[in-house]
Amino acid sequence: MKKRKIVIGVCFFVLLALTIAIPIIDYNMKGKITNETILKSFVLLIGDFLFLIRNVVSYSAADKKSFAIYESEYEHIIGKAFKQPENKRERTKLLKAIHLYNQNKFNKSIERLEALLPKCQLSSDRYAVLSFIALCYTDMGAYKKSIEYYEKILSYDNSKSDAWSNLGYVYKKIGDFNNQTQCFLKAIENDPNNAYANNNLAQALFSAGYYEDAIPYAEKALEIKADLHPASSCLAMCYCALGDEEQCSHYSKIAISNGSNSYGLNTILSNLRIARNNEINNEDNNNE
Repeated sequence: MKKRKIVIGVCFFVLLALTIAIPIIDYNMKGKITNETILKSFVLLIGDFLFLIRNVVSYSAADKKSFAIYESEYEHIIGKAFKQPENKRERTKLLKAIHLYNQNKFNKSIERLEALLPKCQLSSDRYAVLSFIALCYTDMGAYKKSIEYYEKILSYDNSKSDAWSNLGYVYKKIGDFNNQTQCFLKAIENDPNNAYANNNLAQALFSAGYYEDAIPYAEKALEIKADLHPASSCLAMCYCALGDEEQCSHYSKIAISNGSNSYGLNTILSNLRIARNNEINNEDNNNE
């Protein structure tokens, strides 16, 4: 967006310079400025401003389109934040900070979000701002800071299922199995229909080798959100590890049809089969 602004500005000033230069050149060559030259300059001047207006309007429209997408995509986080008529300006600033987050400009986003904190009047305002600060730190890999902000959110209201689930994800990133599972369980306790929390817990249990324990949570996630392909992939992997090829095939087909990477999933399943066969062979050898 910044580059586009620069290009628009340069183009406008080049056209403006050309508009001014034409009568000057005409005067130097002919000793006077003709009516035809004045008309040309006037037409160019009108064109300059139409160019500027068109690009400013399209730039503003692009922003509004992005904001509408964020309103929908992050509705569960920003919900009623700064929705009061007198806080319309703060709502726009929040959406601009979210736009920076989506462009991976995390430090700038955090700067804008922290500037909004003193303007937070309601719990919904504070939740939205703190959540996106935490998300920025998570995506930056600054997990300690991310944990700090999620704990701050939960100190205000420990019933926030999304915050518990996201905190669990951060603990997953640092390899803390106990804390991540506890967070996912708290997320589910506060909202049993949180598909992502159920899926996250299933993934954590699968990664730790608790295949049978993972299945009910993955099934619940898929029941809530039928197109959540990580949940169907998790079920395929669990059943594969348990040697149930029929169920593995069933869920792998669902996962791939919902967008799971076919090659990646099949590679994992192949590795699971090899590991299971090696385990069976080792047991047979031990029995002999």
